[in-house]
Amino acid sequence: MAVHLFFSNNGVDVHSRMVAESCEYKHGSVAIYVVTGNRSRQEKREALTRIQDLSHAESCNLPSVVTFCTKRPYMLLKNIDVTDGLVNGMVGTLMEVELNVDERQREFG
Repeated sequence: MAVHLFFSNNGVDVHSRMVAESCEYKHGSVAIYVVTGNRSRQEKREALTRIQDLSHAESCNLPSVVTFCTKRPYMLLKNIDVTDGLVNGMVGTLMEVELNVDERQREFG
C-alpha cells in the first residue's frame, strides 16, 4: 500500500475526491448536528442554522457528508472504546457498509 503525504488539507481533499470518484461502491453518511448545553431553544436553533454556513476550515475540517468506499483501506484515527481490539492508527480495509433504515443515511451511486 502506498503512503500519500500532503502539504495541506486541500491536497488531502483533492486526493480523497479522486479516490472516491474511482470507487465502484460508495456510501454516504450525512452529519447529524446536535447542540447540547444550557442554552435556550432559540439559541440552539440559531446555532444549528449557523453551522450550515460554516466553511470546511471553520468546522475544524469536519465534512457534512462522509463518503465511504468499500474494498478501500482506512486508518482509524480515534477509537473511543478500545476494548474492541481496534487501536488508534490501525489500518484496515472496509469490506461492507450496513445501511440504517433511517432516512438520514443514503447510498450514493
